[in-house]
Amino acid sequence: VPFRLAHRLVGEIVKLSVKTGRKMNSLNEEDLKSVSLNVLGRDVSGLLMKILKEADASVVASKRVSLGAGSPEADKMMLADRENVLKECFSKLSLMLQKDTEARMLLENAVSRLVKGFSFSTVEKCP
Repeated sequence: VPFRLAHRLVGEIVKLSVKTGRKMNSLNEEDLKSVSLNVLGRDVSGLLMKILKEADASVVASKRVSLGAGSPEADKMMLADRENVLKECFSKLSLMLQKDTEARMLLENAVSRLVKGFSFSTVEKCP
């Protein structure tokens, strides 16, 4: 089954599930037959019944292995990577703040030698 048709088929099954207020795996074979005939022009309700009865969301999710796929392992790897990126950014930011503080102190010392009693704390801030 081509991807677009399979996608449409699943969409119609979800739509029927929502419309009838039933879980997808509780739809009956006649429901699935109607949807598959409407979308594909052939009856694949037996296959759909098998898939829906055997499908466990946690098992399906765990089989996703591509980057960003959403499996628990892929999610853990992505979160660990993001934590490392954040740690690196915070480290760089901390270093920048330290350098900024040192530069400010050097500037204040240089200006205070020219202007007696000068301090950034006594300078009015711009609105």
